[in-house]
Amino acid sequence: MRRYVWLLLCGALLAPPVLAAKPAEKTAEPDARKQELSTELNQFVRDAIDEGLLAPAGSGAARGAASAEASPAGEGSVDIPKAGGAVICGETYPLDFSEFEAAASYADILNYRSQLQVSGEASTDDPRLARAYIALDMGSEAVMNLRNPDSPDEVALREVALLLDGRTRPNVSYFQGFARCHERGEFWLGVALLVDGQSAGTAYVDKWFSEYRHLPLQLRTSVTALAVPALDRTDGRFLSQKMLASFSSNDLRDSTQLQFANAILALGQGSSEAEILIRTFLLQGRFQEEALLALIRHRRVIDPPLKALLLDSMLLKIEQSKHEEDIRASMKFVLDELSAGSRYMTMMEMAARENMQSDVVQGEIRDHFVSALQRDLTSADPLQNLAAIEALSVESGLLDNHDQRTALYEEATLKAVRLGFASLADELSRKTQPGEAVAEQRATLAYRLKDYPAVFQLAQANPSNPQIGLVAALSAIDANDAAQVQQFTGRLKLDADTVLMLIEHDAASRRWIVPASVYSTAREINDEARAVRVKRVLDLKRAASGEVSGPSPATMAGMGERLMSTRMALESLEGEGN
Repeated sequence: MRRYVWLLLCGALLAPPVLAAKPAEKTAEPDARKQELSTELNQFVRDAIDEGLLAPAGSGAARGAASAEASPAGEGSVDIPKAGGAVICGETYPLDFSEFEAAASYADILNYRSQLQVSGEASTDDPRLARAYIALDMGSEAVMNLRNPDSPDEVALREVALLLDGRTRPNVSYFQGFARCHERGEFWLGVALLVDGQSAGTAYVDKWFSEYRHLPLQLRTSVTALAVPALDRTDGRFLSQKMLASFSSNDLRDSTQLQFANAILALGQGSSEAEILIRTFLLQGRFQEEALLALIRHRRVIDPPLKALLLDSMLLKIEQSKHEEDIRASMKFVLDELSAGSRYMTMMEMAARENMQSDVVQGEIRDHFVSALQRDLTSADPLQNLAAIEALSVESGLLDNHDQRTALYEEATLKAVRLGFASLADELSRKTQPGEAVAEQRATLAYRLKDYPAVFQLAQANPSNPQIGLVAALSAIDANDAAQVQQFTGRLKLDADTVLMLIEHDAASRRWIVPASVYSTAREINDEARAVRVKRVLDLKRAASGEVSGPSPATMAGMGERLMSTRMALESLEGEGN
């Protein structure tokens, strides 16, 4: 750090006054040492501001806080036009940066700032300083310099500074109005559209390519770094080639931004060397997201350990961010990975964050959440089923008013029943009104678990469901509750199969509490096979009650056969009852 302090001091002494009204005739080139110092100073300041180690001039805060700060409304200030707002046209075109064509580094404006401070004039009183910051690709400095824009020209400069800063979504509506004021402004409208993901911007930038060529080197580099990844997303490869062709080989060698943009273009053309280079940018915060999205977009494989590292890094960034716009580029990758890994709890935590409450972000999280649930609930893997079931058991509000909410809860409840998780099934059913199919499955599970009160409760809640009513009647027999047996059998349609099931269960349990009306119906069954089964139960019932009819005389020789027949009948009944 001591080395950089000396660089700052040296840069202040060496900086030429380049912001004169008209640039002086070009002087001799500085010696190699001066040029090296200027380049190092410029790179240090840009990197330090980008990482939040230095704050923009006059901000008194880190860059992140400065860029997020809202413009205070006050006397003489102009509100920045929002989407759909009117744009006030200025008399002159405010985005002409030709007077700063010679500015190449931060050192070039230190002298001018010092003169303003010596004269007692605030740097914010001169919009030309903000224009110089923009020319040097110092969007954050320009934003702070234009916190209270009081003219159409300053509003235009602030919008361009915000566009270059990249922390908020481009104000496309403003640039549309600005282009109606100044035809040359169609170039910046094109850049804003591209950054916003709209391919229509390609035509505007191509139409005003001469405007692009006359931008100062640093500003042209910044615009290229913004536009090329966007053009890669919208298949604008030809325009990317034109933009990169406007730089010399030395420019490409000296600029990391241009090297990255060039690698993005080459990756789209199938270059394996470009892929290797882009992978090196994955660990650089400034390019990490675009590098990752480019690899994903061109279907390049990312190693799981690196993917996990990037996911953790972006989750931390989301956690620490104060505004949705700060992490909008990370959202798709993060949600794709969380969804693929069935990390429902993390998705729900994201949805609950204060900076994630916009309708757009909530919709994206909800769509990924639902998609993952549908995949896991239909999977043949019980662990994936369980992950979805547990997520829905604790979900609170994310799926409210979603058209798939009921279907998801019913499917999750059925899966919980089939996996034997009665408590989870109950928890899920309490959060929605499940259909009768779910209630039937829950009643069957409760019966298997001998949770008879739960069966009776389900039967009371579904009085017209015959399947639940039958399970409740069988549960009442097992519970030796004659009153409940009477109640639930009275609801049943006593067809032959239902009657046989009731009386055979009664015989197997040896309760003999099934109502007489059911046995009367059983005696009327005419089907030969069923009649045999009915007779067997009736014989057992009479034997149990002591009403044994006079048996026909039996010889000792036939006694063994009759005893064997009786034993087999009893075993058969017990087997059917179970």
